[in-house]
Amino acid sequence: MKISLRMVLFLISVTLVTSIPCFSSHTDITPEQARDLIDSTDTLIILDVREEFEYCGGHIPGALNYPWNSGVLEERYEELINNEILVVCRSGGRSNQAANF
Repeated sequence: MKISLRMVLFLISVTLVTSIPCFSSHTDITPEQARDLIDSTDTLIILDVREEFEYCGGHIPGALNYPWNSGVLEERYEELINNEILVVCRSGGRSNQAANF
């Protein structure tokens, strides 16, 4: 079987991307770990990606509300990079998508 140079380079790229830690998008944590992180980190940005009506129904004090489907996260992304961010939602679906973004 003949393997092309393009295929070899592709396989090397995939191996590098999946093995370098900076390419992992986020780390899932438990609610208890989130509480510890909030209590121990003064510079933590808490990003609540639920819809505004959900956020107004109760949220973590100091959390920013950037609803996932609103486009606000994409617009304000540059303000967030290079910071430690805790992304939250009701069940983890939207926060997982936002963290991957």
